[in-house]
Amino acid sequence: MLFLIKGSDFFVEAASQIARSYKIPEIVIGLTLVSIGTSLPEFATDVYASIKGQAGIVVGDLVGS
Repeated sequence: MLFLIKGSDFFVEAASQIARSYKIPEIVIGLTLVSIGTSLPEFATDVYASIKGQAGIVVGDLVGS
C-alpha cells in the first residue's frame, strides 16, 4: 500500500512539473489525470473480459458507463 501511495504521489508531482514546464495550467493536467484515473479501471476490465471471451461483461460495462 505504501508503494501505491508513493507511486501515485510521484506521478502527480511529475505531471504537475511537466505542466509547469510547458506553461499548461495545472487544472488541465489535474482534470486529465482524474479522467484517466476514472476510465482506466473500466478499460482494464473490458480488455480482460475481451481476452477471456466474456462479451456480456464488456457490453454491460459500456452500457453502464
